[in-house]
Amino acid sequence: MPVMNGLQFLEKSAPLGILKKIPVIIISTEGKEEDTIRGLRMGARGYLKKPFNPPDLHNLIDKIFAGAN
Repeated sequence: MPVMNGLQFLEKSAPLGILKKIPVIIISTEGKEEDTIRGLRMGARGYLKKPFNPPDLHNLIDKIFAGAN
């Protein structure tokens, strides 16, 4: 994202409560464990490191929506 990264987006969005209605998956070239943990703690529902296999994304989406019920 040109203006901010995903973690900054989560930081600004979390207080607004929109992350409870919109599941966020971080897809990033940064795959440090602390980034993953921080993103999930800030409200992301999943984290994928680039490059990833499309089935991994599909499985993550299925998992997120299965838990939404």
